[in-house]
Amino acid sequence: MSETASNKIDITVVCQEHSMKNVLLKIKMWHLSNQLASSCIRHVQYENNLSAGLKSAREFPNKSILIPIGFKDTEIFHSLNKQDLQHLEIIIRPPRTGRQANPEINEQPLASLLDYNPVINVQDTLPALRKSLLKMQLKNKVTIRELTSTDDFIQYFSLRYKIWRSMGYLSKECDCEDIGLELNYSDRTAYPIGAFTPRGELIGCARLVFPIGHDSHHLPLISELVDGKKDDKLTTNYEYPLTMVHPFDILESLAGFRSYFACLVRDKVKYAEVSRVIVAPEYRGDGLGEVLVDSLLSLARRYSLGLLFLACHEDLHPFYQRCGFSVLPGLSCEHFAGVNAPAVAMVLDFKKDKHQNMN
Repeated sequence: MSETASNKIDITVVCQEHSMKNVLLKIKMWHLSNQLASSCIRHVQYENNLSAGLKSAREFPNKSILIPIGFKDTEIFHSLNKQDLQHLEIIIRPPRTGRQANPEINEQPLASLLDYNPVINVQDTLPALRKSLLKMQLKNKVTIRELTSTDDFIQYFSLRYKIWRSMGYLSKECDCEDIGLELNYSDRTAYPIGAFTPRGELIGCARLVFPIGHDSHHLPLISELVDGKKDDKLTTNYEYPLTMVHPFDILESLAGFRSYFACLVRDKVKYAEVSRVIVAPEYRGDGLGEVLVDSLLSLARRYSLGLLFLACHEDLHPFYQRCGFSVLPGLSCEHFAGVNAPAVAMVLDFKKDKHQNMN
């Protein structure tokens, strides 16, 4: 993404101990070598005390990221005001602890715009900085929220149709070409989010699909939309298959998924699937897909989910790794979504810390 100098972001690193300045050096080197960082960071500056760092960051609060190194979160929060919490991005790198001490604070950084959290505690600052940059470059351009109206869902199913048809993911039996909507039985238990421009145009989407029996509160609205279209294919797509074993349509084609799914049911894990992650072609390249997935993780936390899984083209697994997912060994297929494309299954366990990929 190309940014003018006036739109670029300032990074202020506060470091009281000389021994911790290696973090500052890593950030400066990353700024020069990483495409995202070099395109949207104006400069990285250093302050040796928190007061000076806050003063610097407050000059341009909507375009500043403050990184206090070696501070406890209580020290930081006591120094913040209401405006800081509303506008600044703050990445706290807490002090290193001894081997016998309590585990270090190490939150999973997210580029979520659904539940905006400006303060995070991490041990590795670079992944968190990357997520903050994604948020800051998109937060004034899009609004990410849950879908609430008939118009929202028409835009949502239309965007899905446009992208899936162009990718060859729609079979002739399921292609509702007369009305241009893509939906199926999984939408009965799905909770979708969308990325909207200031004009109200939906330009990206993603959804959480829950197990059968967890009907979405959107179900009456979607059912009314389907009934109103009076399209036989759409109605058939929306009905549960007679041989249904789970609502995760794409994952069914992956060898080994049924056994994996049976284990989740047996172990009473609270889970959902991430699917239909889509960004309109003209809005790709700015990290919106990653922000959508991270925002979906915020939604998953609202529902206190323990585990998320997904299926994707094997070339996309590095993208989902940046959101904390890892490949499930042994779950793959050579024909994905009815087309000749290999796929893998991935999982994110909220109970485990995940290392964020920097690629």
